[in-house]
Amino acid sequence: MNNKKYFSLHAHFYQPPRENPWTGEIGFQDSAFPYDNWNSRIFMECYLPNLYGRIKNYKNEILETVNNYEYLNFNFGPTLLAWLENEYPCYYRKIIGTAKTVKEKSGFSNVIAQGYNHTILPLDDFPNKVLQILWGIKDFEKRFGFYPEGFWLPEAAVNEDTLKILIDQKIKYVILAPYQITNIRDLKNGAPAIRRDCSPCLFYDKTPEGEKIKERSIAVFPYDGELSRMAAYEDITKDSSSFAQAVSFLYRENENRPSLVLLASDGETYGHHKKFADMTLSHAFKYELEKRGIETISLSKYLSMYPPEYECELDKGLDMEGTAWSCSHGVRRWKGGCPCGDEGKYNTIWRAPLRSAMQWLSSVAIDIYSQYAPEYFENPKKAEQDALEIFSAHDEKSMDSFLETHLKKGDIDKNRALKLLEMRKYSMFIFTSCGWFFNDISRIETKQNLSYAAKISQLAAEFGFKGIDRIFSSILEMARSNFKEFSDGKKIYENEILTQAMSMEKAAAYLAVKTFFSASKERINPLFIIKISKTEILQDKILINCEVLKKDCGKNFTFEVTALNTPQNPLSIRLRDIASGNEFKFDVSDYPQNIQKELVSYAVCMIRAENLDLFEKIFYSYARMLQLNPGINFHSFESLSPEMRILFSQIAAIRLKLFLFDKTPQNLESLKSICSYALKTNINCYLEMRPDIAALMPAFCSYIHENNLPQKELEELYGIFSSLGLKDFLFHIENRLLENKNRQKVSVHAG
Repeated sequence: MNNKKYFSLHAHFYQPPRENPWTGEIGFQDSAFPYDNWNSRIFMECYLPNLYGRIKNYKNEILETVNNYEYLNFNFGPTLLAWLENEYPCYYRKIIGTAKTVKEKSGFSNVIAQGYNHTILPLDDFPNKVLQILWGIKDFEKRFGFYPEGFWLPEAAVNEDTLKILIDQKIKYVILAPYQITNIRDLKNGAPAIRRDCSPCLFYDKTPEGEKIKERSIAVFPYDGELSRMAAYEDITKDSSSFAQAVSFLYRENENRPSLVLLASDGETYGHHKKFADMTLSHAFKYELEKRGIETISLSKYLSMYPPEYECELDKGLDMEGTAWSCSHGVRRWKGGCPCGDEGKYNTIWRAPLRSAMQWLSSVAIDIYSQYAPEYFENPKKAEQDALEIFSAHDEKSMDSFLETHLKKGDIDKNRALKLLEMRKYSMFIFTSCGWFFNDISRIETKQNLSYAAKISQLAAEFGFKGIDRIFSSILEMARSNFKEFSDGKKIYENEILTQAMSMEKAAAYLAVKTFFSASKERINPLFIIKISKTEILQDKILINCEVLKKDCGKNFTFEVTALNTPQNPLSIRLRDIASGNEFKFDVSDYPQNIQKELVSYAVCMIRAENLDLFEKIFYSYARMLQLNPGINFHSFESLSPEMRILFSQIAAIRLKLFLFDKTPQNLESLKSICSYALKTNINCYLEMRPDIAALMPAFCSYIHENNLPQKELEELYGIFSSLGLKDFLFHIENRLLENKNRQKVSVHAG
C-alpha cells in the first residue's frame, strides 16, 4: 500500500530593494529601531535564526541546532541576497552552501528562483516581464551554481503570458494558490477531476486556435490554502507538536496513493512575524513530523518521483489580467480598483494614477535605451540581459570584463553606456510591488519607488530629456494621499524625493565616513566599492584616504576626505579629488534627513570618544567612594546610581566601539575591565541596543567567523557580551561556539 505522506513548506524570503539610488546604501530607518534598517532587523529576527534553529530543554539549554534551510523549499529575493552577501558574507555563504549540499546529496534542489525585484509580472509590459524573469534566473545561476527548476512568482501573481515565458526558459514548476487554477482534468482521459491534495497539475501552452502544445508545459503546485492561512495568521506555529498535528490532519487515511501537503507563506513568518516560529520549525522538521510518519520533501524531488496526473488552466481574474495570492480581485491591488490593504478606513484610489505615472516613465526610459544603446553596445538586448554583472560586481575586473564583451570597438563613452543600463534597471525598480501594497502613497515603500523614478529623470536629463519631471509629477498629482500633510504624489515627489538627489562627490564623502564608522576597510554596495587605505583621528576631525569605484561609470576615484566638527566648520565633510585637485565641502544639513541622523550619530560617537578619559575619571571616582565607605548603607548612595548607570553606558558603548574598530587584546581588556568593575559595584551593566551599535554587527560577525579565534577568546567574548546584555552580538558568538562544538564531534566520530 503506497500511502506515503509527504510535506513541503515553501518559504518565500524577500525584502524590497531599499538602497538610496545615489549612495547605494539603505541608511538609518527609524521604524526599524533598535536596528539601523529593516533588512538588519528581519535578518536578525528571521533569516539568521533559521540558519541556526535552536532546540532547547526546559532549562533553556541548547541541546542541538537545526539548519532549517536543509528542510525548507525556499526562494530568496535577489536584491535581498545581494544585501546579505555584502553585509554578512559568512552567513550568505552558509545559506548558499546549504542549498548546494542538499542538491549534491539528494540530486534535487530545494531552492528556486524569483522575479528579480518583485514586480507584478502580469502587469509588467513585455520587455520588463522578460527581463525580470531572465535576471531572476541569471542571478540564481550565478549564486547557486546551477539552473533553477522552479520559479517563485512575486505575490504568486500569474497569467498565461508569464507562464509561457517560464516555459521558454525551461522552468519546470511554479507554486500558486488553489483558487488560481481552474478546469482541472485527468491527463489520461480528459475527464473533469477534483483536486485531492497539493500534487502538481500541468499547464499547457496553446496555439492561437486554443489547441494544446504538448511539448510546452509547466507544472503548477497548488498550496494548501487553509494550512497556509493558519501558519500566517493563527497560532499553529506556537509549538512543534501543534504545527505537526495541523499538517497531519490534512492526510486522508487508507488511500493507496502518495499524498503531498504543501504550505506556502512568507519566510518572514518564521521568526519575524511569529516570534520563535523558527524554533518550532526546527523541532518539527527534526522530530515531530517524522513521529507522525510524514516525510519532508523538496518539490523538485516530488515532481521527479510523481509526475502530474492532472492538467489545469489559469483563472484569468476579474480584469482578465491574472490573479495573485494576496488580492481577491485579480491583480487590482497593484493598479487600483480594489480595497485590499485599505485597513477598512483608507482610500486606495491613489494606486491607479501612481501606476499610470510609473508606466509612462518606464516607457520613456525603455525608449531612450532603445534609441541610444545601439551606439554603444554590439547587442543592446544581450547587454541589458547581462547587466547584472555590473550591479553585482565586487571589483573593477568584473566591470572591465563586461565592457570588453559588450561595448562596441573604438572610442566609446563607457560612462554613458553604463548610465543607459542603470536607467534600464530603475525602469523596473519603480514597479517593486510593495509600492502599491499598503494603505497610502506616503508610506516608505512607495517613496522608495519614487526615488528610483527621480533617478531615471536625472539620468534621462543627461541624454537631453529635461522635461520629464514636469509630466511625471503632473500625473502623480492625481494620486491623492489619505493624509492632509502629504496632499498628493506630486507634493511628496517634489518635497521629499527630488531633494535626495546628490552628486557623486557628495555621495562619496558620506560613504567614506560611513565605511570608517562601520569599522571596516572596504564597503561594497550596488553602486560603489569603497576601499579605505589610510585613516587618522585628530582633535575634532577624521582624515580618510579612500579609493572609490563608481559602478555606473566604471571609473576609479581617489579621495581625501575630512570629517569636521569645529567652531569654524560645524558638522561638515570636505573632499578632495586627488587626480584633479578639485575640492568640495558638504554640510551635514545638506544631506537627506535619514543620512543627517546617521552622520550626527557618528559625530556624537567621536565627541564621546574624545571625552572618554573624563567619563572614566568621574565613574571610577564615584565607584571608589562606594568601595572606600562600606559602612555606609548602599541605599544612601541611591541618588548616585542613575548617574553611574548613565556614565557606564557611555563608557561601555565607547569601549565596545573601540574594540570593534581595533580588535586588539588591550581594547578587549579595557572593555572587560569596565564591565567587571560595574558588576562589583552593583551597577546594571546592560547596554541598550541602538542603531549605531547594531550597524557594527556586520564587522563583528566578520571578526567572529573569518578569523580562527581560539576557544578561550570566544568564551571570553561570550562572557563580556553576556554581561552587557547584547543578545544579538551574543547570538553570533554562540553560533560560532556551536559550530566549533559540532566540528569537534564530527572529528571525533571520524577518528
